[in-house]
Amino acid sequence: WGFLGYQDGLLIGSLLNESHQVSPRYNLTELRTESVRVFAFDTGTGDLKWTFDPAHSIRNNAIAVAGGRVYVIDRPLIEADHVANPKREGRKVTKLPAEAVPGGTLIALDSATGREIWRNDKDIFGTQLAVSENHSTLLMNYEAVRHNFFALPSEVGGRLAGFDLENGQVRWDRKAEYQTRPLINDYTIYAQGGAWNLLTGEPVPFELERSYGCGQISASTHLMLFRSATLGYRDLSRNEGTENWGGIRPSCWINAIPANGLVLVPDGSAKCQCSYQMRAWFALQPQG
Repeated sequence: WGFLGYQDGLLIGSLLNESHQVSPRYNLTELRTESVRVFAFDTGTGDLKWTFDPAHSIRNNAIAVAGGRVYVIDRPLIEADHVANPKREGRKVTKLPAEAVPGGTLIALDSATGREIWRNDKDIFGTQLAVSENHSTLLMNYEAVRHNFFALPSEVGGRLAGFDLENGQVRWDRKAEYQTRPLINDYTIYAQGGAWNLLTGEPVPFELERSYGCGQISASTHLMLFRSATLGYRDLSRNEGTENWGGIRPSCWINAIPANGLVLVPDGSAKCQCSYQMRAWFALQPQG
């Protein structure tokens, strides 16, 4: 499995490309980023409903599901990302120039049948997709990480674009610097590095400062969670900046999840050599 999702009684997934190894460091030899097929199963019967085979390849992060549709980017494999002989210390990543990364084709599929609804092959640069069904907008961006040992040469960065869900046409396209995966929160796109209006791409006043540590940001409507040495958070309903719940560290990716009024944090420090006081699974609830 490369991608796994659920919508309206359908289990939607992708078949991993086992040969395209991209482990940059820490001997992550099982790390894969590309898929060779997208498919859907009926969760009630277990029947295979449809399959979609790209002309080239689909990056796992470039699959999004919403509103009875599956959105994918079909693009050629980028050999600069491939690691044939992983080493203990990994590699120093040199980002490719944007013109050296082949463009892709943005495709919308009917999630019930796999039928193609539309496609757009004009300057499709991104490696990640996110979707807002409420605002009929598809967000395209690059993967963004704070530490280079998780980065790939093809993750050029510095750009965001929004597309109309109905026809796949670009609504806006702009230069934008961000160090984490952009998050859609109603009309606003948030990331470490800035915020933008989802419908226009115009910048929105927002700053996020945090201490050391890798990992992405998870969020609910009013709360952002992230690694800031210990467990850091930003309450979007108050202008108090970054605050911390000390003594324990989140994982190196995403393991602090806001869900149904709680913050759920399974242990993320197993096999880690960082010195922190506590190691536990825990849940936090609002006071009162």
